[in-house]
Amino acid sequence: MMEYRSRFEIVRDILNICRKPSAKTRVMNIANMSYTQREHYLRELTKRGLIECCDNRYLITNYGKEFLEGLEIIIGMWDYQFVRAKISPFFS
Repeated sequence: MMEYRSRFEIVRDILNICRKPSAKTRVMNIANMSYTQREHYLRELTKRGLIECCDNRYLITNYGKEFLEGLEIIIGMWDYQFVRAKISPFFS
């Protein structure tokens, strides 16, 4: 069964990919996204200053790196809470 990623996880994936200058196609393929999703997320992340485009390559900004650090913490806490909620009935 396929699990869907949250928007947070998609943003995390894109920011990690953009640690190296990346073309749109690379972002789309590595992040496993559709064309429509790619265009939406690249536009939004650029607008918010998390990535920048130079010579048709996307690169994470300093602000994006700081944001990614916080996002990793949030996703980690979320994953922990999800796993805990799944196994807690077994320990009740």
